[in-house]
This record gives sequence, structure tokens and C-alpha cells, in this order.
Amino acid sequence: AIPLSVVVQSEDSIDDTVQLLRQENITIAPVVDSNGVLVTALAPLDVISALEAEATEDVARIALSGGIGSTYFNASIKAIILNRFSWLLSLLLLQSISSAVLASFSALLSSNLLLAVFLTTITGTSGNAGNQTSAVVIRGLATGDINAKADALRVIRRELSIAAPIALGLGFASFLRVLLSAGNAVSAIRMAFVITAAMASTVVAAITVGAGAPLLLARNGIDPVTCASPVLATFVDLVGVIILCSIGSCLLPRTPLVVV
Repeated sequence: AIPLSVVVQSEDSIDDTVQLLRQENITIAPVVDSNGVLVTALAPLDVISALEAEATEDVARIALSGGIGSTYFNASIKAIILNRFSWLLSLLLLQSISSAVLASFSALLSSNLLLAVFLTTITGTSGNAGNQTSAVVIRGLATGDINAKADALRVIRRELSIAAPIALGLGFASFLRVLLSAGNAVSAIRMAFVITAAMASTVVAAITVGAGAPLLLARNGIDPVTCASPVLATFVDLVGVIILCSIGSCLLPRTPLVVV
């Protein structure tokens, strides 16, 4: 008799099925319906085909590129255009918030040009940190190493312990970079502290979001891959702008800092 643990239900997802086969170290299993009636037998080639289709969908979701559930040439051009345009329009609207924030701090930025110079460095570096974290968490969710409900707090605590030294290291590197650009005058050191604080804070925020967003989506039955790459990067850009401008407005004077 086949143990119940290696019987696959017909309504089981491919992720659950693959995790089951991996846990039991088997490559074939019977598939039964809700009444326990044998439907078919799941063979290795069936799993490979299903995983290939799922990987294709994941790549499309990560890039927000459309064509989900189809091959490249079989996907409808109209469907791809609508899918890509809707996502890009949504991201454009989200990025417009960053523009509004920058406009509200225009006086600060015009008086302290180094803030604008280092803004892309802060948002780009933080976006990379967030993408690193989300990739690891999404992978853990896919393999079953992470349980979205049981392990959520454990994952967040672990990522925060990772984020702290990374943020400090990147902040220190930013501090040195600003001093190389602006000299060692008192005003330059104040600017360096602002950019350092913004870099460290944004990196911590990005890593936290990179870990928390996939967990939140998975807990609500949404594919966590949806939050990867463009969506996360756009959100981190917005957070970085708000943090940098907020810290700068509190600590920097309105007199220009000349770059040498």
C-alpha cells in the first residue's frame, strides 16, 4: 500500500506537489480526486513540464513583461502590450509621487546640490539590497524552506540582523565618498552625515520591504514573485527620496555647498 503522505490531490498546486516529492525523495506518485479515486499517476516528465511552465510565468511576473502562460511567439501582441502598458503606467504614477516630493523640497535641493547628486546612488544601492533580499525570500518560499505564516517574524528578524551591518558599511562608504567630493569643511561633514544617515536608513527599509512583501503576498494567496524587481525598485526609489529629503531638511542649512 502507498502511504497517504505520497498521494497527490488533483487540486494541489505544482509548488506543493514538488515539495511533497522532494520531502519523500520520490519521483512518481498517484493523483487522486477529492473522493480518493485514482485519476492518474504523476511521472517525472509531468513535473518537469509543469515546473517549466511555472518558471516561464515567474520570469514574466518578475519583469512585468506580459505573455504570461504562453511561449514568446504564441503570446498575443495585443495582450502583451496591454499587460506591459498597464504595469508601466502604474509604476509611472507611483514614481510621480517621487517627483512631487522632490518638487516640495526644491529649495533644499537647489541649496545643497550634493543631495541631488547622491540621490540616485542611495536609491540604486538600496534597490539592489531590496532585490537581493526578495530573491532569497521568494526562493525560500518556493522550496518550502520558508513558511509564510509560521516563519514570517523569524525571517524579518533575521533580515534585520543582516540589514544592520550592511547599512552601516554602506553608510560609511557613502560618508567617505561625500568627503572626497566636497572636501572636509564643516558643511561638507554635515552633508556627509545626512547622506550617510539616508543611505543606511533606506537600505534597512529596502531590505525590510524586500523580505516582508513576498511573505505578505504569500500569506494572502498571491504569487510573491509579483513584488520582485520593478515594483520593489520603484517603491524603494520613493522611500529613498522621502528619507533623504526629510533628513536633509532637518540638518542642512539653506546656504549652498560648493563641490570642489
